[in-house]
Amino acid sequence: MRLFHTKVARNSQGRIRVDVNLNPEGAPVDARLFQTFIDDPVRKNTITLFHAQKVAISQSTVPPRPRKSPGFPISIEPPILSGIITPTPQTEIQQEELGPEDLDGMTMRHGRRHQSTTYPAQSIGPGHPTTTITDYWFSPELQAFLLVKQVGPDATVHTLQLRDISRLEPAAALFTVPRGCHVSKPIPPSR
Repeated sequence: MRLFHTKVARNSQGRIRVDVNLNPEGAPVDARLFQTFIDDPVRKNTITLFHAQKVAISQSTVPPRPRKSPGFPISIEPPILSGIITPTPQTEIQQEELGPEDLDGMTMRHGRRHQSTTYPAQSIGPGHPTTTITDYWFSPELQAFLLVKQVGPDATVHTLQLRDISRLEPAAALFTVPRGCHVSKPIPPSR
């Protein structure tokens, strides 16, 4: 089992900061595995911080102005693999509410999502039906999932738990690029 830690901060203006540490707990620390993602709906941008390299990439979230239509319909071709149309897997999802439960002194909405996927012959996939069951506990008060447990194919288990919750307003500096970081803009796609 590997355990990773991520810190999340959200302020009253809707800014969100996610500090991702991809160093497994107990393993030697590699500074290159620390990244921060900041979503700022007030300034309408996102920032990705690469701490080891002292680089920040800032990107606007304002959608580009629509281009004039070419005046003819655009057809979308199905995915083709080696000249053969690849069959798509069939997915069935069932969702159920399991009722309210108390977790860490708060009333949570407990739900379950059951996803079954069947892969037809000649499709890309494991070649046999798979099942993924996800249990989640959602806090209507915090508007956040406090616990998500997912059991996937081959009994793989992923758990996401929100802990050490503080209801204090985070410092404004958390949502800015730190001093000493080089800020660059992403390269626009070629047309």
